[in-house]
Amino acid sequence: MGLKRRRQYVALVTGCIVLLTGCGGGQYLLPPRLGGNSTAREYQQAVEQRYLTLQANLRRAIASEEMAIAHDPRWAPAYARLANLFLAEGQPAAALKVAGQAARIAPLNAQYQTNLGKLAAHVGDDRMALTAYRRALTINPADWMALDGLAAFDVGTHKYTLAQSCLERAMTAGGPQALTWEISGELQQAEGNWALAARFYRQAMVADPSWWKPHYDLAVMAYRRGKLVAAGNQLRSALNRDPASSQAWFLLEKLPGWRSVWAHQPVTRYRHADPPAP
Repeated sequence: MGLKRRRQYVALVTGCIVLLTGCGGGQYLLPPRLGGNSTAREYQQAVEQRYLTLQANLRRAIASEEMAIAHDPRWAPAYARLANLFLAEGQPAAALKVAGQAARIAPLNAQYQTNLGKLAAHVGDDRMALTAYRRALTINPADWMALDGLAAFDVGTHKYTLAQSCLERAMTAGGPQALTWEISGELQQAEGNWALAARFYRQAMVADPSWWKPHYDLAVMAYRRGKLVAAGNQLRSALNRDPASSQAWFLLEKLPGWRSVWAHQPVTRYRHADPPAP
């Protein structure tokens, strides 16, 4: 497993959507050069409008948090929230900086240490991430998100026994959280236990029906097995939950004939039941 794959594992624990950048009026999440008929382009414009609305809301929230900090520079919760907003807007370096400020202001708050660990993992600072996670667990041994963070790192560095131990502790401390199931699936997939990995991804869906990532992972598994219809169904479910998921869009592009199908099955949240899993 190379460095790139390891980064993908540790980035799981960010817990935030990293939005696409560079989109503005008249631009598409999928470039117009990819073709498609007029109906497909209309649906794509609807996705773009949702993305722009989300971006505008993020900017307003960031401005509000910055005003709160201006009035009370020692208020740690504002820094912690601002860090997540910066990450969602696609500014990981700024997010890491303000998360560090929250942790310095309130060094005995395990949640702030865990948030710092997530953001450090996201930007690839493994040493800072591990230090923050371990500090969080020193403060609160039952911090399941810090345990998940360590587990994700252990999966990425092939320390599967350590990862399993952390995941078991996380499950005991936090219960059946979606992130714990997701990393459990990644662990099983890394070890070649694909059937068990798929079961864990589905458990992650049950724990958090609004999360796109388990659907994407099932789509990847279906794609590798040549089950292209199942892969497309899972990608549609992923995009219903996060229309700005670049990973899902890029995999969708690889499916033969996806543009002709897309025109008749737009991205809208399923109201009754999701498509069958692969």
